[in-house]
Amino acid sequence: MKFKIKRNLFLKHINRANKGIAVKTPQDVLRGLYLEVFDDRIQLTGSNQSLRIETEIPAGDDLEIVTTGTVVVNAKLVTDIIRRMANETINIELVNQKMLRIFDDDTEFKVQIAEKNDYPQVQEGNFENEYTMATEVFSEVLRNVLFAVSKLEIQMVMTGVNLRFEKGKIYFVATDSHRLSQRIIDAPEVNSSFSVIIPGSNLNVLLGLLEEEKEVKMAVNDELVLFSFSDYRFYTRLINDNYPDTDAVFPKEFNTVVKADTHEWFQALERAAIISSGNSSNMITFRIDGKNKKVILSGESDQEDSYKEELPVATVEGSDLTINFNTNFMLDALRAYGDGQTTMRFTTNSGALTLENENFEKSFLQLVTPIITYD
Repeated sequence: MKFKIKRNLFLKHINRANKGIAVKTPQDVLRGLYLEVFDDRIQLTGSNQSLRIETEIPAGDDLEIVTTGTVVVNAKLVTDIIRRMANETINIELVNQKMLRIFDDDTEFKVQIAEKNDYPQVQEGNFENEYTMATEVFSEVLRNVLFAVSKLEIQMVMTGVNLRFEKGKIYFVATDSHRLSQRIIDAPEVNSSFSVIIPGSNLNVLLGLLEEEKEVKMAVNDELVLFSFSDYRFYTRLINDNYPDTDAVFPKEFNTVVKADTHEWFQALERAAIISSGNSSNMITFRIDGKNKKVILSGESDQEDSYKEELPVATVEGSDLTINFNTNFMLDALRAYGDGQTTMRFTTNSGALTLENENFEKSFLQLVTPIITYD
């Protein structure tokens, strides 16, 4: 194995593959970068068994391939070496099937290789369901739901995002049982109904790779989802479980409805958070006065510091209500909408709040459950 390559190009693809490599693992091979050199390209792979990233560099002016081969090398070590080498072009070759030699006109490193046969491989199977969407839309949808996935592995099914495919539409749903975010996009290619659960942590990694891409191609089978781009592929394993029936949790009737400017309420909640962060449940209280069309936001810290503010509203309809929420959950919900007018629909002081925003019509719904007190 021997090739010559532009250092910055190589480093770009190494950094991409590194996103898939396990940071903490007892298996040395999973800390490795899988490097394959073909006649017409090189492929770098990073994998942590839950996800896998394969990124390719074609032969050309920036990459001259002399001989082919495959090695596994410590990813962090190689990254540090490539990053700190001074010359624009570097050379890489396998020496005696034991060491990877990395050198330029002035500097030489020799790095031990790992056993390549121990590196985990993907059994792809057949991807029968394939869809294409604009990366801008896909990125926005992920940001709209990922904040709501559970961080607790004892709720493994809720650590994932549920992608539910129905004729002409894809539903993206995330919940940690205290809040729920659902985004719906039109997908004319979808002709059948099925559902998969993708680990939220893997989708967060993918989200960080999308900036330079114009479109994403998604393919699904029973065990994997493959996201394909111009020069790399991203595989993620699925969570094998049944996702909760989230349609059933949306209330059908409401007693109180408030419409307000999203940004104004977000700013008010940030002020409230100064005090509410000082109480054990991070709780704030909304007092809705249906008769006088007012909403008062208040909070206290465990040290008896307090906050109170009358919130600007567009409309208030229905019954009076006093209800408590986690400040961060409300901030996350409004942050996801960004701006425009948000409609908040309440049932009782123990029932979930439903939110929707005028910028998304019915395609982006959220639920936030209240904090129930027994004073």
